[in-house]
Amino acid sequence: MKKLILILLVLAGCGTKQIPKERDSQFMLDRLLSIEMAQFREPSFGGREGETSYNQLEEQKAWSGLYNQYKAKIEKGEPDIAKNLKYWLFIGFVAQTKNDGEISEAFTTDLMPVFEKNPEQVLTILKELPFLAPSAGYYLNNYFGFEDQRAEEKKGFVTKYTDLVNTTMGAEEGAKFLGYFGK
Repeated sequence: MKKLILILLVLAGCGTKQIPKERDSQFMLDRLLSIEMAQFREPSFGGREGETSYNQLEEQKAWSGLYNQYKAKIEKGEPDIAKNLKYWLFIGFVAQTKNDGEISEAFTTDLMPVFEKNPEQVLTILKELPFLAPSAGYYLNNYFGFEDQRAEEKKGFVTKYTDLVNTTMGAEEGAKFLGYFGK
C-alpha cells in the first residue's frame, strides 16, 4: 500500500505546473531575482513531516512553457503584440542573465524570424527598454554563428537593417546595437 501511494504521488507530480496568466510578470521577476515561488515547493520524500523541498525541474518546465506561450502569441500575431514582444524579450534577457542554456539556445534560433517579421516593433522596444538591447543583439548575432551556420549572411543582415536601426533607435543607441554584430 505504501508503494502504491508513493507511485501515485510521483505520478501526480509529473505534470507541469502552470503559472496563472496574471502572474507571468511576477514569475519572470522572481526568476531573475532567484526568488523561489511557493507553487514549486512540495513535501520532501523521506524527510521529516512538514519538510518541503523546491522542485527546480517543475520551475524550469513552467519557464520553458512561458517562453513558448509568448513565442506562439507573437507568431500568431495576437493582439497587443508590443506587450507580448516585451515579455518575450524580457524572458530572453533573464535567460542570458541567469545563464539558462535551454532558453538561450532557443532564442538564438527563434529571435531572427520574429525580428524579420517585426523589425520596427522590436527596435522600438529596444529603444524604449535599452537594457534589453544587449541580450537581443547577442541572440541575433549568435544566430549567424550558431553551429557555424549562416555566418555569411551576417553582413547582409547588418547592411539591410543599419538605416532602420539608426532611424528607430537613434545614432548612438543604433551604433551600440550594431556593435553586437562585430565588424
